[in-house]
Amino acid sequence: MGRWIKYNPNPKRNTTDDCTIRALARATCRDWDEPESWDRVYAALCEIGFYHKFMPSTDYIWNIYLSEHGFVRRWVDTRGYDDYTVRDFCRDHPYGVYVLCMPAKMGHVVCAVDGQYYDNWDSGDEVPTYYWERER
Repeated sequence: MGRWIKYNPNPKRNTTDDCTIRALARATCRDWDEPESWDRVYAALCEIGFYHKFMPSTDYIWNIYLSEHGFVRRWVDTRGYDDYTVRDFCRDHPYGVYVLCMPAKMGHVVCAVDGQYYDNWDSGDEVPTYYWERER
């Protein structure tokens, strides 16, 4: 467990600062921003951000999005670890859908599903502070 799956749902395959949109698209099984889609993650975050007057990638905005899609926020239990990584989290959570946040170091967001993490690059050594779990 804890295997990296290369994942880039960006419609133009850009490798840009869209980690939040990538992670939320994977976690909610929705499109990044495909024109045919009825629930486009990027557009939804922009709409929520516009309403609250924050940028769409702000934690506050995507936290609202995840809450509306059945996710619950939890803190990472790091007892017994110096650096509890994304890879460690996936090993300890072999089932379920999670969105992990690494705000302290770099402000990165990644999705983990059934013990594997989906990202544009191998972020397995990053240290999450909190996560969102999809309720079953």
